[in-house]
Amino acid sequence: MAIQNERLLALIEFAKQTALLKKTPPQSLAQHKDFTRLEERIKGLPGVTFNCQETEFDEVWFRLDRLQETRPPVPESKLLELWIDLPQSPSKEPILKTHAIRQSLVDIGALPIATNAETDANTEGVKEKVDSLVITLEELPDKGVLKAQLKSYVEIVWSPWAKREKEVRKSIALYSELFMLSQQMQGNLVDSQLELVWGVGIALWNLPSGTLTYPLLTQLVEISLNEKTMALEIRPCSSEPRLEVDIYAAMDNSGVANLVDISKKFFASTGGLLNPFEPSTFEALLRSSATFLDASGTYWPTQTT
Repeated sequence: MAIQNERLLALIEFAKQTALLKKTPPQSLAQHKDFTRLEERIKGLPGVTFNCQETEFDEVWFRLDRLQETRPPVPESKLLELWIDLPQSPSKEPILKTHAIRQSLVDIGALPIATNAETDANTEGVKEKVDSLVITLEELPDKGVLKAQLKSYVEIVWSPWAKREKEVRKSIALYSELFMLSQQMQGNLVDSQLELVWGVGIALWNLPSGTLTYPLLTQLVEISLNEKTMALEIRPCSSEPRLEVDIYAAMDNSGVANLVDISKKFFASTGGLLNPFEPSTFEALLRSSATFLDASGTYWPTQTT
């Protein structure tokens, strides 16, 4: 039975390697259509926290709070409140309506109440206008005041809200994407196998086939939902880090073999630990990568894409 199991495992491994040979290794992050984010795009967003480890045995590399959209502030001016067209989107600036309900303006004292004497003194056309249900912006006596109020509201109240709200909604959109991805990874929505990895050390290389933009080290991670706070949390899995050299092997890069050997020794010395917030767990290996993969390669730890 042991021999049969060994043969079966060998066959499975052979099938995996054969499939890999037929598949062109990715050389760009953009090739991963399901989900890709660079740290610089999400760092500083509301509700986003990196390296939020709370206990020695609980590594939380990323946490995203569940946020809610907020409505734009209501103007303090009753006149402006009646006339303003206030979209819920922070990307669309409010404007003035072209019409308003006449009685609403009368109720707040913005228009006088027409008396019978005034009505009889006017012509029939004017009488129809007084009795109409709506008034146009051009007919409003305080049109200039209203426009000034709108300008002040946009500059002092709406613009600061919109600036904050745009960032909040980026976090909300990210939460939605990660939640959906979590469902997909659990096999609830798609049949294909998906994995989420955290990349460290993005290699940049101009090649004849295009610019290579891909992490040299990846760690398999998992998404979980904190049932108390409803925050989404990303933790590293127990699997060992992976050295992403498939694209270089496909290029027949002579430094791959030495780099693979060095990576095995490196992770053996660190206990297979990779932590993106602890340079000692990856920096030496990234320096070796720059040396072995390209004679003119440079390690730029302070650079971002």
